Amino acid sequence: MEGYRFILDGLCLSLCVWFVGCHPDLRELISKRGRNKEGKIRLVGGRTEYQGRLEVFHDGRWGTVCDDNFDRFSARVVCRQLGHSGGKVTEFASGMYGPGEGPTWMDNVSCEGGETRLVDCNFPGWEIEDCSHFEDVGIKCDRVEEGKLRLTGGATPLQGRLEIVHDERWGSVCDDGWTQVNSRVVCSQLGYSGGTVYEASDGSGTGPIWMDDVACRGDEDSLMDCNFPGWKLEDCSHFEDLMIACDPLEEGTVRLVSGQNEQEGRVEIVHNGKWGTICDDDFDENDAQVVCRQLGYSGGSVAREAAFGRGKGPIWMDQVTCSGNEQRLTECEYPGWRQEDCSHWEDVGVVCIPVLTVPEEEEDRNEVESNNSPI
Repeated sequence: MEGYRFILDGLCLSLCVWFVGCHPDLRELISKRGRNKEGKIRLVGGRTEYQGRLEVFHDGRWGTVCDDNFDRFSARVVCRQLGHSGGKVTEFASGMYGPGEGPTWMDNVSCEGGETRLVDCNFPGWEIEDCSHFEDVGIKCDRVEEGKLRLTGGATPLQGRLEIVHDERWGSVCDDGWTQVNSRVVCSQLGYSGGTVYEASDGSGTGPIWMDDVACRGDEDSLMDCNFPGWKLEDCSHFEDLMIACDPLEEGTVRLVSGQNEQEGRVEIVHNGKWGTICDDDFDENDAQVVCRQLGYSGGSVAREAAFGRGKGPIWMDQVTCSGNEQRLTECEYPGWRQEDCSHWEDVGVVCIPVLTVPEEEEDRNEVESNNSPI
């Protein structure tokens, strides 16, 4: 559908320029659509949307990516940008998905694995390559889990059209009855903060409209935990697709994930706007105390060897050394962001101790007794 839209846009712009002329606003709208596609990627020739020959959009054209030095970290970035999970390089991709046509836009791509878009990775430059289309790289992603969210079509990863996965398909969400509380649940699930609705001239999606009349309390972990009539029970058009803008998280923010309660879990920390884990090498009780204090608790203990499950994404910190008096984990000593030699089997967790609070009645009683005691 997007390919047809781009072809039609190109024909329309050509007609405007060469034959009948067009209003400047129309020309700008068509050109803007092309600019917004810069750096987009797609998988072509596969049996499902989760696999295929990798193609990237640059300078108004789709082109392929060479497989030279393309590794699993780069594959994960591709799958993340497409809204999928996992990511593996397919061997003999040209035989499975067919060789591509047109330019080979990228070669010798090198990703760290935490990038949001493939074009954020290092590569020599557009069309700087020594490849044939028999070296076009192929990618196989994992199917996404039910209820996963993404923001697409926005100027930054923190904003865009809200889409959710149901029955292994991405679909949009209608804005009927939408509230600020709903937006906060969305941004929290995506790992951000805040959450506001905004309007965009070219924000309409395609495919199913999965949700309508959504009503959240505000404490849900996932949008699909909120009340709504049911999947695809809606009376909307894509002109009512929701556009959401989230706020970036503060650098060094920590959270606990996958515990039985909010006082325990795998420790994750924000760096460069992205959540990542912490390796348990040399992580001791002093370090746990700092994590728990930063979260508002009085103390805590360490849980090693992925006691609360293995995380995903970058391992941001390793060999953390705290004195125990720091207010934030980033104030402790550590080699540097992502300076580590760990796997997610070593993700550290903590169990925090809640702050003891004295009931108000007991406080009043103690105050009276103190006032009545002899001097």
